[in-house]
Amino acid sequence: MTPRLSVVMPTFNRTRWLGEAMDRILEPGLDLELVVLDNGSSDGTWACLQRRAAEDPRVRPVRWESNNPAEAYPALLEMARGEYVNLFADDDWPLPGGLARKMALLDAHPETAMVFSTARCMNERGEDLGEADWTRIADEDFTGRSDLFDLLFARNYVPMPAALFRRALAPAAILRDPFFGPSHDWPFWLDLARRAPIAFLREPTVSLRLHGSQVSSVIGFGQGFFLEVNFNVWRRWMLETSPPFVPSSGAWKGMCLNLAGLLRATHGQDLEKVQAGLRRLYALRDEQEAMLAGRRDEEEAGFPEAFLLGTRREDWRGIVTAYGNAFTPEDPVLLAILPEPQEDPEALAGAVRAADGGPAVRVLGADQVLGALRAFPHIQWVDADSGSTLQGAKGRRLAEAMRQLGGQA
Repeated sequence: MTPRLSVVMPTFNRTRWLGEAMDRILEPGLDLELVVLDNGSSDGTWACLQRRAAEDPRVRPVRWESNNPAEAYPALLEMARGEYVNLFADDDWPLPGGLARKMALLDAHPETAMVFSTARCMNERGEDLGEADWTRIADEDFTGRSDLFDLLFARNYVPMPAALFRRALAPAAILRDPFFGPSHDWPFWLDLARRAPIAFLREPTVSLRLHGSQVSSVIGFGQGFFLEVNFNVWRRWMLETSPPFVPSSGAWKGMCLNLAGLLRATHGQDLEKVQAGLRRLYALRDEQEAMLAGRRDEEEAGFPEAFLLGTRREDWRGIVTAYGNAFTPEDPVLLAILPEPQEDPEALAGAVRAADGGPAVRVLGADQVLGALRAFPHIQWVDADSGSTLQGAKGRRLAEAMRQLGGQA
């Protein structure tokens, strides 16, 4: 019988932690399979896995003769049979009820691709160290937040074991992409977030073990690993993805703050290296602007442009009116309005008509955004604070219309 959930976990010479990790994953009554890959261990791991498989049929042990960490998670994802998948590490723990809570949320929201939570930390001995602040993306639960991609693009808030996703939507190829080195989880989450709604649970569902043999400890700050991961991710989505992602003013601020923290952690008080790292980020933005400007110069009149507008702030109606003043039905533009989860799309569409939005204004559910925007090579987030940062001729037209409306927008 096919399990509902596949928890997949590679392990290598960690029998001191493996048993308890398995105990905590294998909660009684959970409809799951635990697929554990012995990635070339030499410390009795395989014998341990065979014993556990004999005791609990939910355990599926797999053995490789040699260690191959780059292929471990891609292979495990291919082995998974469940509707849902949770990537796990052999040194971390799920907290009681955590897996069930995540499964229940995806059951209740079939449009949602993934759910993740905050995490707690523990030391090598398993003693609790409190909540991991870097995993707190919000102060309350949410489902389908309109600005989530911006937040995740600026910084990876998702601890891998805290995320549970639909296997059918998993971008498996990213796990094998050498461009991202051994850190594939962040671009994996971004790909999911670009295509479908993502949910967040404020209460932790996992505990992360901090110790000296982690990848983050061995090659993280000291060798500049985290810095290069950030630049690789940003470069891929800003320059090589079609359509490219153009960071909003909020995303750009988050990117700068995240990078500044990484630079200080990597280089300490060496201000010259910190400043060089920040200049590198600004150079990346300049490169994107030059690329987009080149496209506009080639086909300015027919260059399709999309603007995204959320309704969280009360000033959205003024922006809709400004958009109607700036463009005609013949212009290849779209204003996509993203309602908050609690809003009625039909009622919002009526309010949009009342605001005289003019040509090509659409209210889009989170599950409709990707399909509607595929035809637009340039997409910009717009709010009352972004008028001065809107790019291109059409961005300037909208900014000018917003300026003329003054306080309304």
